[in-house]
Amino acid sequence: MKENKRNDLIKLIDISRVSNKAKEEVKKQVPKEVTQSQYNSVMGNLESVLKANERFYKKANAVYKTIKCLEVHNYAPEMNKAHLKNGDIVKIPQIFSIENAANYIAKQELSKQLN
Repeated sequence: MKENKRNDLIKLIDISRVSNKAKEEVKKQVPKEVTQSQYNSVMGNLESVLKANERFYKKANAVYKTIKCLEVHNYAPEMNKAHLKNGDIVKIPQIFSIENAANYIAKQELSKQLN
């Protein structure tokens, strides 16, 4: 029974990655046996995930606007590159769309900032 409640909480956290209304869903669906500290922990994690997603999508949107074109190699996709408007060229292996390239570059830049 406890495992089901744990899985439900995990599903709610996954929902939070998609929707800002997840906080209200968590409040409605949290089992009564959950202690206040467990609830606060879940809500804190939820808020941090939402903030991280917001930072990522802002960065990806900014990168998307700077991509001029893609250099795509059908038979050697590991050589794909994105040409940026400022003249820089960024390697984007296995990526064939501008949207995915923007997400990849944003993820790389954010991971560099964390290190």
